[in-house]
Amino acid sequence: MGPLLAAAVRREPLAAADGLSGSSLERFPATLVHGDLKGGNLGFLGGRVVLLDWGTQTGWAPPAVEVAWYLAVDASRVDATREQVLDDFRAAEGERHDEDALRLALLGGLVQLGWDKALHASSHPDPVVRAREAADLAWWTARARDALERWSPG
Repeated sequence: MGPLLAAAVRREPLAAADGLSGSSLERFPATLVHGDLKGGNLGFLGGRVVLLDWGTQTGWAPPAVEVAWYLAVDASRVDATREQVLDDFRAAEGERHDEDALRLALLGGLVQLGWDKALHASSHPDPVVRAREAADLAWWTARARDALERWSPG
């Protein structure tokens, strides 16, 4: 079984993630996360952003988990590349940012939603969507390889 499939089958090692630069995902500082961050759950009130539809996916996690989910489900709808979104995230976190947490969160994003990207890349009826999803899957796969060079699901 390859490391990505192993992480999908047994998610506990990804949460514990011992061995990635001496830290683990469960030991990164956590915050309250919405859990389903996407355009449909965002609103604006004056100059403020308001998060709507807090529900069963709300919980505690490193902030990188939230940004990984957003990249997987909604980033293609904004006028920015995934790298630009990540750069903004890194800047917003400032000195609190931990690249290892981000690597693991992005690996987790592929574990959670890679199947959907692969399905659309291989069988969507619209060739434009297939091409977009294939490029997206390649981006996620590269991020997963980066994480797996530093961590193994054991």
